[in-house]
Amino acid sequence: MRLLLVRHGESEWNAAGRLQGQADPPLSNLGRHQAARAAARLVDEPIDAIVASDLARASHTARALADAVGLPVVERQDLREVDLGSWTGAAREEIEAADPEAWRRWRVEGVEGWDGGERYAEAMQRVAGAVTSIAAEWAGRTVVAVSHGGCIRLATCHLLGMPASDLGRIMSIGNASITEFLVESDGGGRIVRLNDMAHLLDTTTADDLEPSATTEFEALG
Repeated sequence: MRLLLVRHGESEWNAAGRLQGQADPPLSNLGRHQAARAAARLVDEPIDAIVASDLARASHTARALADAVGLPVVERQDLREVDLGSWTGAAREEIEAADPEAWRRWRVEGVEGWDGGERYAEAMQRVAGAVTSIAAEWAGRTVVAVSHGGCIRLATCHLLGMPASDLGRIMSIGNASITEFLVESDGGGRIVRLNDMAHLLDTTTADDLEPSATTEFEALG
């Protein structure tokens, strides 16, 4: 199966620097523009199905493509972002001021600092199950899955045979970017492209395009 993982466009909370997790803020004006650009990039692909997280920022991004190619969007809860528990809705400055060591360990080591929510290993089981289910249903075909930064990074770890603890080794995933895998029959994957943002060059900065070895808060939403 050819799997195209698309991160949602910028949300209002992305723009405000607030961590989202499984909260449900809408796309910003820029996010809607990014969704349209991603759809235009993919419209000529031989797409057989479109699936998406049921959170509005992902499902609305998916609908831009669905409307262009005449396919429905199948919403799935198992493609939701990592649940950030007590950090949901907080601004980075608030978390860093309240607990600078927890913030540092998350940014540098990828260690969860929130109370409640999900551990990365738990979220990876959920995401791996979603990938496995999609691959079984659409074997040999092309599927676009619109999801979230942390979810796409965990899917990347899963498909490359890496543990969830290696999440921080995967670069940040930009809004409306495309990551592509060929998913093998044994459940593994071969990466074709990672964080492809060529269709968004007029809306990105040098920082957006710079690979990062740390766990970036922008990629968890």
